[in-house]
Order: sequence, then structure tokens, then C-alpha cells
Amino acid sequence: MRLMYRDPYQDEEREAYREVVFSNTLQSMQAVIKGFHILEVAVPANLYEVSEYLLDLGADGMDASLGEDSLDGQIARALSAMWNAPETRQVVRQAAKFQVSQNRNQTLDLKTLECDN
Repeated sequence: MRLMYRDPYQDEEREAYREVVFSNTLQSMQAVIKGFHILEVAVPANLYEVSEYLLDLGADGMDASLGEDSLDGQIARALSAMWNAPETRQVVRQAAKFQVSQNRNQTLDLKTLECDN
């Protein structure tokens, strides 16, 4: 709501939420990847290893993957690759059939994240 009224977050506030946003992003993509299996949609062959990598990170994986101001480049590229696949968008459109955060589209809008690459 603050952004709607042109009251942007202060640097301290953004920094306080950075880890939460990164963690939510990973968890949302993990839910989408699990959604592939639930919906019986094939993970694209070129993204199979990427999807396994993201699933293997687990919730704790984010702590070690946060740089001073950004998400680890490898994780950011993996999230971006998954998000840009048309099959992922197909799964997200059917998100009501599996559990995904209500903010999944905002969270997964990787253009708003600060990434190493």
C-alpha cells in the first residue's frame, strides 16, 4: 500500500525484508517445480538439472546464498531460467491446483531482484 501512495520504503526497511523476499522467491519456485509433478507437466529437459538444484537448496539454503546485497548469482540464474520457461508459466496459471504463495507473481518477478548477474 505504501508504494501506491508514493511513500517508498526506506533503505533500512528494504534491507530488513531482503532475506524474506529472497527466501519467499525460492520457496515459491520450489512450489511451482513440485506443481509440475502434481499437474503431470514435464519439466523441460534443459531445465531438469536446474529444477533439481533449486529443490535441493531447501529452506536453509538461502542463508548461505545471500551476498551482501544480492542473491547468489547461480541461484538467481536458476530461478530466472525456470521462470522464463513457457512450461513454468503454464504451471503457474494452474496454481490453484497446488499450493503457492498468494504473492507468487510479485515474488517471481525476477526483474525486481538485485542479482549478481
